[in-house]
Amino acid sequence: PEGLRCKTVHLIRHAEGTHNAAELEAERRQRFMKREEWRALRETHGVAFYLLESVTGLTYWDPPLTRLGRRQAAKLRRELTRSNVTFDAIFSSPFRRTLQTAMIGC
Repeated sequence: PEGLRCKTVHLIRHAEGTHNAAELEAERRQRFMKREEWRALRETHGVAFYLLESVTGLTYWDPPLTRLGRRQAAKLRRELTRSNVTFDAIFSSPFRRTLQTAMIGC
């Protein structure tokens, strides 16, 4: 219809956070094999089992980007610029990794 303006919505996942790196390392080293309880948690939750506080003793409530994640976000910015993508607004969750991705990448 005449006068109708369409908008494009881009959905972008955050770049690699320290929690993602911890998951990959746990999987690489097969840490789930250390305890029967962990094997069961991995069966239920997949690789994300390693992020459970009961497994690591660590809390990952607001992990930042890794160095690789910052490079990924910078690459995103270059690709968006090369493709002439512009934004009228950016909406993000309040988590550090998503804010960092948006600030570096968009």
